[in-house]
Amino acid sequence: MKPGIACVIRKTKLLTDPEIGEIVQANSAACDFYGYTLEDLTSFKIWRINAAADRLIHRPLGEVDNSTAREFEFQYWLASGEIRDVQAYSDPVSVDGKTFLYSIIMDITARRRGERAIEQIQRLSSLGTLAAGIAHDFKNVLTGVLGNVSLARLALANDTHVHGFLKEAEKSIQRATRLSTQLLTFAKGGTPLKEVIDLEELVTSVTSFDLAGSSTKPEFRFQQPLHNVYGDPGQLQQVFPNLAINASQAMQDAGKLFVSAHNTVVSCQNFP
Repeated sequence: MKPGIACVIRKTKLLTDPEIGEIVQANSAACDFYGYTLEDLTSFKIWRINAAADRLIHRPLGEVDNSTAREFEFQYWLASGEIRDVQAYSDPVSVDGKTFLYSIIMDITARRRGERAIEQIQRLSSLGTLAAGIAHDFKNVLTGVLGNVSLARLALANDTHVHGFLKEAEKSIQRATRLSTQLLTFAKGGTPLKEVIDLEELVTSVTSFDLAGSSTKPEFRFQQPLHNVYGDPGQLQQVFPNLAINASQAMQDAGKLFVSAHNTVVSCQNFP
């Protein structure tokens, strides 16, 4: 802004006859805001542009005998068909012995949209908290079920028929547990739950577990010592079994799946 030049805010102003609801006068800012000519606006009743129910429109009209200024919030129709949120400051005025309602209209659409967006975020946050609680409880239930299935499998180790069923049940519960961990991560905003992970132990256990009972046999080749990694165990436990299962399904006959890992130094030059 240049020195000496004031910033003038053009306010939308309406003068309404409270007895019949007719707009009797409007300033140029009102014409620009609503998108009508002065002749059009002054031929309208106030409910022609007000999107509120009739009983809400008649409320400020019925209070013009009170000398106290009133503040209302409405939604107004524009000539384009758009609806805008407005705040109206209304005050009764006397012109030639007749009382009119003098209103200053402020467009608060942007503010209301921001408030609604914040409310939506708050509702989603509450939903995320609820989902996190459910996912956590579900994971605890699965842990209990898995423990009992594992004990039952050990007790029936000699019964190969039942042993196979329990082994498949364990695998399904393991997958459901990993899924609940992913849901828990998502419910907390998608932030990975990172910790130090023994990658050799993780890859060996989840790959061997998911290939158990299949015609594919895993063979592991790890550099020693293999460094630990800092990451989300739930996400890693989802990746490696999927790779192993996909590889096994791609083999028509029995075969070996070679899984290898080695340490490497990653620098910024490795990335574009």
